[in-house]
Amino acid sequence: MSAYPVTCIRQPWASLVAMGVMDVLNRFWTYRRKGTLLIAASRVLLADEMRAAIDCIQSIGSAALLDWAHRAAMDGLPKGCLMARVKVHGSRIFYDSPWADHGQIQWLVSDARPVEQIPVIGRTGVWQWRGSLKFLPRSEFACV
Repeated sequence: MSAYPVTCIRQPWASLVAMGVMDVLNRFWTYRRKGTLLIAASRVLLADEMRAAIDCIQSIGSAALLDWAHRAAMDGLPKGCLMARVKVHGSRIFYDSPWADHGQIQWLVSDARPVEQIPVIGRTGVWQWRGSLKFLPRSEFACV
């Protein structure tokens, strides 16, 4: 068993990170560590978040992502579980990304790997989870 740092993100953002689509996490605080971070989907899914994601996807112009977002809005998304492992490369303010909310700090992430969805009770901030991860093939968690 290993210990991993985890942060919770609301859907649909958690799924977009797990798919490797988003290159930033928008947070209100700086994260000084670099390296592995697990992404958990919070138990809350707000309609406003789904509308904001759809607006962002429309501005990017990705038909495949837009189709995924509309299907996800109808079918629902996983909540209250681990979703992915990412690599954190640092934090920036005003990072140039279509996913950046410029009222927040962007944590730069890459190398998203979907993991088996393990139920967790989320917490605020970054917290430790102990357990074994099972990585899923990226093709099983793709929007296209």
